[in-house]
Amino acid sequence: MSAENEVEQPQAILVILIIPSHRKNEEEISEKAREKWRRDAQILFAELFGGSTAFEAVQGSFWSSEQEKVLWDFPIVIEAYVSLPDEQRNAAFEVLRDFASKMRAKLDQEEVMLVIDNYTYFLK
Repeated sequence: MSAENEVEQPQAILVILIIPSHRKNEEEISEKAREKWRRDAQILFAELFGGSTAFEAVQGSFWSSEQEKVLWDFPIVIEAYVSLPDEQRNAAFEVLRDFASKMRAKLDQEEVMLVIDNYTYFLK
């Protein structure tokens, strides 16, 4: 790539949202519901950040302080590298936090995990 084609952008920040496969009572979330949340998340990531990548071949575990045991999950991981000016980025992150909080309530989760620039947030 030649210098004349390069455009300087703010440093890229990795953003990750985890969509669970099970409710906190260990009941499986329907494939239809998971697909809806995956699709809605990817649309939101596209609108806020320009796009995303989704991964499903992962397994997760979560220590439930409510149940005092490990809960197992097969989450969908949505991620994007974000290069936006600070003010625009912060506004986008607030929209994403609202989305994640709504997902937590609708999917009956103890917490939802959101990673922004190597900081992990567990939204309750």
